[in-house]
Amino acid sequence: MNNTYTSAFKKATYIFFLFLSACTSSESFTPLQTRIPATLPTATVFIPDATGTPVLPGNSQSAISQTPLPHPEEYIIYSKYASSNDQEEIWAISPNKPNPFLVASDMIPRGWSPSNRLWLFTTNGSVYIANADGSNHQAVYNSDEYTGIDPFWLTENIILFNAYRDIFSPPDMYSLNIDTRTITQLFPGENKFIQSAFPSDRTWLRGDWMTGNLEIVNSNGETEEFFNEFEILIDYFKPYQIQRINAQNKYLIVAKEQGDSVYKFWLVSESEAPTMLFDPGYDGVNFFMVSPNEQYLALTHLTSEGTLIKILSLEDQQLVYQWTCPYEIGACNFIWSPDSQSIALSYSGTNLGTAGGTNSGIQVMDITTGETRIILNEDVTQILDWHYLE
Repeated sequence: MNNTYTSAFKKATYIFFLFLSACTSSESFTPLQTRIPATLPTATVFIPDATGTPVLPGNSQSAISQTPLPHPEEYIIYSKYASSNDQEEIWAISPNKPNPFLVASDMIPRGWSPSNRLWLFTTNGSVYIANADGSNHQAVYNSDEYTGIDPFWLTENIILFNAYRDIFSPPDMYSLNIDTRTITQLFPGENKFIQSAFPSDRTWLRGDWMTGNLEIVNSNGETEEFFNEFEILIDYFKPYQIQRINAQNKYLIVAKEQGDSVYKFWLVSESEAPTMLFDPGYDGVNFFMVSPNEQYLALTHLTSEGTLIKILSLEDQQLVYQWTCPYEIGACNFIWSPDSQSIALSYSGTNLGTAGGTNSGIQVMDITTGETRIILNEDVTQILDWHYLE
């Protein structure tokens, strides 16, 4: 495999804190073949009600410690390891008022609903929803059968999720109606997994666990092949691996064209010729993310000269800004600000094994000027989200 993404796979996505020790040792990934849809479906989500069953939350998961977020305010949500209880804790900090406070120590935040009205959490085999500020949390699904759940918002009341017994076997796929608490297994027995979901047009990508072939699933549960002229790089544990640019009706993929020796970043659509956005060569890209306003792509480019933070325009494919990450440890993973004008980066400059304070934490960078400011100076496992709470 091209070494462009082996470093990224070593860094386990937070969706598998439950499997952290196992995920971080995975270093290889097989190049995958994919297919193309004839049309992009736009309709309501497919939920075969005939097989749906009500979900009764387990009593063992009814007591969850959650601190609501004061609002209106914007928050950077992050995790850090707590040695006192040997688990990851979830914290929040406002970039405007850098005073961090504990949000939860027994749940994993999994993102806000498409309207930002609800907040999704998981813990072990359970799914919870809460108000946008984290108040009034309630269990909507609980199972002792699974040890990890990887959810995706599809609509305001429909959640899709992969349910894992372990990280080595294909998950079961489900849709969950949080209003009726009805759950439906999707395509049982087919060894598939949910790669990404796109609430804007209520479609989702289904990947084959063995071959990696991708299909787009429409509102009727019908599947069509997804851009088969490319060999698209996918990742079971990274929902951001394929991102949709709604304003352009395009998808951002990391892929090889026929004859390519390395993976490149492409913008692809049904109606236009594909556009090559960025070629990292044989260097690595650790992380990438489209801005909320869909105008920019930010990525961390691992070069022989060091880690570079690059901001690219999705409109004209030009380099907007480049910044060298100055820290000795960590790959400068980041999250976009809600207004798409800044990114927050986790960093570490500590020499391991030496005495003294830890030079690590969260830093905010303006993408147009490169001006930076540190808002937190303590150990951080991962930045999870940056959200404006009305």
